[in-house]
Amino acid sequence: MIALITRFGGQELADLAVPKTNRPIDGELLEAAAKGESFDNWDAEEVASAVAGLARIADAATRARSEIQFYLRYRQEGQDAPDWVADDLPELTRFHLYGEKANAESAVRLRYRDIIKRLESLAAEDENAGPRSRANRACRSAISRACSAAPPCGGSDAGRTGRCHSGPSRAS
Repeated sequence: MIALITRFGGQELADLAVPKTNRPIDGELLEAAAKGESFDNWDAEEVASAVAGLARIADAATRARSEIQFYLRYRQEGQDAPDWVADDLPELTRFHLYGEKANAESAVRLRYRDIIKRLESLAAEDENAGPRSRANRACRSAISRACSAAPPCGGSDAGRTGRCHSGPSRAS
């Protein structure tokens, strides 16, 4: 969370994260709360706002991590994600904090779209290189060889589905 505050500034995150029903706070308080510093010099209502803000940041970070994990689902076990994925986590978190404020033309939304495109590309590469993909290709290849070696069946599905066999024939 400190990295997020350092990257975008405590005030921007305080403005985004503190619920509108809470008293607005200074970015320094949000940063102090994230660092676990003493609240002795802060008003109780401001501290409550900072705690609510940190909870919303944590929720946005959880959603961002979940989103990334979705795109990394084809990663081979033990294979690390590229460094840029970790670098983009704060951007995704920030996008989730913005919510509807990140309109179609905002820099935050455009950055989000760029990140998602890269994640989609990474997922496609991983899927094509992963063990599931190799197993699927091997299975399709084996089916193809079996169909090529089998005599034409002339089954009713052959022309319609492109399959060489329509399955076991049924007696009428």
